[in-house]
Amino acid sequence: ALNVLEYYPDDPTHINYLNIRSSSSAEQEEDTKVSIENIIPFEWLSNNDKKTVMLLWLNEDIFQEQPIEKLEKLSEQLRQYIKEDTPFKIIGPATSTTLLKMIKENRCIKGKNGISKLNIYCASATVDDEILLDSAKIKAEACIEPEKFLKSDNFVRTILTDRKLAEALSKELTRRWINNKQHIILIAEWDTDYGRSLPQIFEKVFKKEIYKDQTVKNKIHRYSYLRGIDGELPGEQNGSDKGKKKNDTNNKEERDVKKLEEPIGKSQYDYLRRLTARISHIEDEHGRNSIGAIGVLGNDFYDKFLVLQALQQRFPESIFFTTDLDARYLHPANIEWTRNLVVASSFGLQLRDDLQKDVPPFRTAYQTSEFAATLLAFDYRDLKKNDFLPGHFKPRIFEIGRYNAIDLTNTAGDPAPFNQAFTLKGFPTWGWFGFTVTLLCISILAMLLWSSWLSYNLDNGVIDGINQFRHKTINILWFEKPKNLILVWLISLGIFLCFIIFVHKIITLYPNEEPFSWSEGTSVWPTEIIRLIAFILSVAFFFIAKRRIKNNNQTILDDFSLGYTSENSQNSDSQNNSTSNSLIADDKWKYYLSRSSFKKRIYWVIWVSVVYYALCSAIILLFGPPNNPVCGLFSSWFNFILLFITITAFIVLTFFVLDTIMLCRGFITQFIVEKPQWDIDSLQKFAKKWIKESASSSEDTYSPATNPQPWEKGRKKEALSELMLVLLIARRTDVVGKFIFFPFIIWSLIIISRLHYFDNWRTPFGLV
Repeated sequence: ALNVLEYYPDDPTHINYLNIRSSSSAEQEEDTKVSIENIIPFEWLSNNDKKTVMLLWLNEDIFQEQPIEKLEKLSEQLRQYIKEDTPFKIIGPATSTTLLKMIKENRCIKGKNGISKLNIYCASATVDDEILLDSAKIKAEACIEPEKFLKSDNFVRTILTDRKLAEALSKELTRRWINNKQHIILIAEWDTDYGRSLPQIFEKVFKKEIYKDQTVKNKIHRYSYLRGIDGELPGEQNGSDKGKKKNDTNNKEERDVKKLEEPIGKSQYDYLRRLTARISHIEDEHGRNSIGAIGVLGNDFYDKFLVLQALQQRFPESIFFTTDLDARYLHPANIEWTRNLVVASSFGLQLRDDLQKDVPPFRTAYQTSEFAATLLAFDYRDLKKNDFLPGHFKPRIFEIGRYNAIDLTNTAGDPAPFNQAFTLKGFPTWGWFGFTVTLLCISILAMLLWSSWLSYNLDNGVIDGINQFRHKTINILWFEKPKNLILVWLISLGIFLCFIIFVHKIITLYPNEEPFSWSEGTSVWPTEIIRLIAFILSVAFFFIAKRRIKNNNQTILDDFSLGYTSENSQNSDSQNNSTSNSLIADDKWKYYLSRSSFKKRIYWVIWVSVVYYALCSAIILLFGPPNNPVCGLFSSWFNFILLFITITAFIVLTFFVLDTIMLCRGFITQFIVEKPQWDIDSLQKFAKKWIKESASSSEDTYSPATNPQPWEKGRKKEALSELMLVLLIARRTDVVGKFIFFPFIIWSLIIISRLHYFDNWRTPFGLV
């Protein structure tokens, strides 16, 4: 902060110190030994205008008893170094305990303006005012009310209280659809005042905000742990652990809660296992997903991380939340267990850009608070006390992503607050024009590649004849004319662009909705985009299949002359084969086409789809519904509607393809036992075409037009009949057999859309 204020050390390589003299002469010799307990380190800094700052580092443990009096005495002793009217500003206290002692101290208020010449900027004590005042009034022999200390002009709290954070978290949990039917778990350390007060405040706020003061018996559950879960003491080195640092997160075996130590020694890993088992009884009693949210509260990051790690493995679908943002939540070694963690914090890891300047983001929100307090102490860039009042100073809600802490705070319509942090609400990052041009270029490139493939096949003779070209290439995509292909391509592209614009509008107009990000793992919109693609493809595949079957019917009708039967040929054939064990191919084809009628089939497809949908829903509900990490009203409704129509389209497509394959199979299998009997006209026309095509590549000059009779009797007729059947089956299955890929393509997209990579999606047993 002093760097931003352009104050630089006079001696960058050294720090001086002042001796703290003891009142007892017997201790004078002991006082000569320099230690952190009897010295005050300090340094001088100055700017280009020759203004100076004396920076002192005070050990708060020395100021535990009567801190105000000791600070005033210190300021008087420093008058020999500074001018009489120089302000004495305190960035502190560091703990709520010291702040409470300041309030209790009788001499803390002097005069009308509060704390004599001391200016206190409380940057890290977060205990609620109500608790402070209640504790101060019990024991204080104050001649002046304790409230005046907190309202004094010389006292500014530059960090929000725990109650404010609890209120912000309650709103966020409500936005994530935590309601009064679900249970909330609060876990905190119990061996500190801070740890004991936190769950009390959160319970009061949640009862009021989430449960609406209703009877919440057995809805909010409080559990505790002792600090130092890993059992390591500061600076301790023993045995094989010698030299191993506490923050060594690369040792996965040590971090893995599945390999907890035995219930002996100083570590408390085994307590976490039993605590998890105890909490799981709530789900056993009230059902799966009955625990909506789990709050891990406390001071020490490592303790909170170990609790998170233990509970995340057992309750992966619950919402985990905590307070005070810490950069260690974003460390790659910890992200497996901290991703999607919701954090309420007074600050992010930096202030607004014009305040942060060239200073890199900090490690914790407490450092950011101290940074802001120092800037406030020097009235930097018109940063005033009013900016820290409740109406202006609001908590920030973060969700831990794969690479960043995503700021979810709603600041619509308000000027950018000074504690604004990094956000990912903008989409697309390269601008609408660039995004649209990129999408168009990709589409045009795909069409050019497809056209090149067609030209290559034509030039190399892979597709012979314009008739087969029409049926085997353009009709692959259902469109008979290129202009129809371009039109539908542009329509699909327009639908996709409209969807992206819709998403952008939701994010812009409704900041409480889901942010957009492809890679952070905190956004539902990549899932929705993939589901939209699956829905469009489902509808397209349905009509492609319908169109292909229609074209294939016409091709078979033309090539095999089915449907052009003369009465004379039918009567003659019936007389000659009245005793044969055969089937009339023409009649069977007509019957197959009648059963394949779209109007007849669609009713069966819809009926069986509804039954299947109901059966699947029952199975899913039986084992518990899958989690829904979507937050925001519009986002949730859009997710529900798109999921419903995508699954419906997928199921209808699946049973339509299944029905098509079963009908085709039924048509083929009836000829396994009984031989096909073709109409004479169909047989003769096919023979003419087949012999003509064969003769074109040989020296045989036989013409079926002059003498077709050899193909109408005996083994030649039987051979030609079976050849026709083989070619008919090949022509039909060449089209129908490829339909099996359609449902699997959609199925794969639906599975991909629910990957944990995009958001906290989970796949419970019932959904599997």
